[in-house]
Amino acid sequence: MDMNANERLAGEPPLATLAETVRRAVARPAGSKTVYLPEKESDLMERGFVRVLDREARDLEHKLLRAGAAVLCHPLAPDDFLENTPANRARFLALDCAWTEKLRQRIWFPEMAGLSQGLLEHMDRVRSAKSKFFAAIQANMAGSLRSPFPQVRAAGWLNLLPYEWEPKIKQAAQVADLTDRYFAAVRASSGARADLAWPPEWESLAKGLNPVRVYEVAGFRSRVHVVAGFVARFGIQRQAEPQILPLDQASVDAVQEVYRQWLAEQAGSGPDFAFFTLGASGALPANLAGLAAADHWLTLAGLPDAGQWELRLPPPFSYRPSLRDFLDRMKPESRDQRLSRVKDCVDGLLIEGGNVTVDRVKRDSGYRRSSVREAFFDLQKRAPESYRVWTKDGQLAIRKTRAGEPIKFTSANTGPQLLRRHGLRLGSLAVGATVSVLGSEYQRWLGVSGTTGFMLAVPILYVGSCLQATINRRADKEGE
Repeated sequence: MDMNANERLAGEPPLATLAETVRRAVARPAGSKTVYLPEKESDLMERGFVRVLDREARDLEHKLLRAGAAVLCHPLAPDDFLENTPANRARFLALDCAWTEKLRQRIWFPEMAGLSQGLLEHMDRVRSAKSKFFAAIQANMAGSLRSPFPQVRAAGWLNLLPYEWEPKIKQAAQVADLTDRYFAAVRASSGARADLAWPPEWESLAKGLNPVRVYEVAGFRSRVHVVAGFVARFGIQRQAEPQILPLDQASVDAVQEVYRQWLAEQAGSGPDFAFFTLGASGALPANLAGLAAADHWLTLAGLPDAGQWELRLPPPFSYRPSLRDFLDRMKPESRDQRLSRVKDCVDGLLIEGGNVTVDRVKRDSGYRRSSVREAFFDLQKRAPESYRVWTKDGQLAIRKTRAGEPIKFTSANTGPQLLRRHGLRLGSLAVGATVSVLGSEYQRWLGVSGTTGFMLAVPILYVGSCLQATINRRADKEGE
C-alpha cells in the first residue's frame, strides 16, 4: 500500500526513486561490520535503513504490508522490519535501529572471534592477575589457622599477652560468593544500554574477571569477614570494541555495598569486623588509598604489566604484631612467595658480598623486619646445607653454610621471643625457690618446713616447664 504524504520523510523522493536509492544503499555484503547507525531520521534512508518491499509481507507485528511499501530495518537483518511511519522512525532510532534484542546485542557486543589482538592480550593479563590474586589470598586464609586472631577492637589486657599467647584462629573458610551480585554493578556502570541483556559469553567473561568472595575467620568467641574481590571494569560503547578500564573509587564502593546488602540478609549476628582486599590489573590510580574505618579496613593491590604488586594499605597505626601479620595475609602474596622473594634478594646480596642483615634485606625487599627475620629462619630450616643464620654486631644476619657447621641460631632461641619461650620456666623456678626458702627461714610464721617447701617447689617447677613446652611446640608448629 502507498504511504500517505504526511507519513513520508521530509523532502523524500518519489517511490520509484526511493526504491532505487535503498537498493544502492543496501548493496553491501550482509556480514559487513561497517554499518554506521543514523543519528537522525534524515539519515535513515541514506544509510540503508529504509527499504521497499518487492512483495507482500508481514512485519514483526504481523501487520500485512503490500509490495512497494517502505519499511524500517537494519541492513544486517532485512527480514525484521516495521512500516516506515513517524512513530516507528522515532522508536527505531531509540532502539539503535534494531528491532530485536539479538541484533542490539550484536551492535553493543562484538563477537569474541572478532576482538582485536590487543584486547585479547589485555584480557589474558587480567586473567593472570586475577588467578595470582586469589591463589595467594586463598593460601593465606588456609595458612591462618592457629595464628593469633585479628582483634581490631581488643580489650586493653590483650596487649599485655605475648604474641604466642593471644587467642588463635580456629577456622577460616569461604562462606559466600557475591560474584553474581557484583555483576549487576559491573553492568550498571559499563555504559551499555540498561534495558539490554548481555550476551551469555560476555556475561560469563565479566563474571569471570570480577569475582567477589567472602571468607569467615573464626576464633574462640569472635568472627571477622575477609571480602576478597578482583575488579576489572568494563567500558561498553555502541558499535565499538569494549575496553577494560582501571580500578576506580566507584568500583571499590560497589564491592562494599554488595557485601553490606548480602550481610543484611543473613540471619543471626554479624561479624565483629570486616577486612576488604581488592585487586586489579594495572597500576593503581593515584587517588585511591587504603582505609582504616571504624568497622572495616581496606587493602588495595594492583599488578602492573611488568613488576611486583603495588599495594595501598591502611594507615600504619601502632598495630599489635598479630594485626600486622594478619594484614600481610590481605596482600596477594603467600608465605611461600614472600620466602621466594627474600631468597632471591639474599642470593643477590651474597653475590655482591658484605653482611646480609635483616635491615639490609628489609631495605631492598620492602618487607617488615619481622617478615624478613622469619624468612631467614625458614631458609635455614628448609635448606640447612645452603644457609646459616648468625649474628653480626648483635643484628641477625644470614650467610652461606660452611662445611660441617652446626645450626646455632633458631627462632626458638634468639630475638624477643627468648623470654616468652622460657618465661614460664623462669617464673615457676622463682615461685618454687621462694616457697622453699620461705619454708626454711620462716617455718614458725608459715607453718611450712624446709622439706615441705622443697616438695612443693618440685611440682611447681614441673607444671611450669610442661606448660612452657606445650606453648613452644605450638609456636614451632605455627611457624612451619
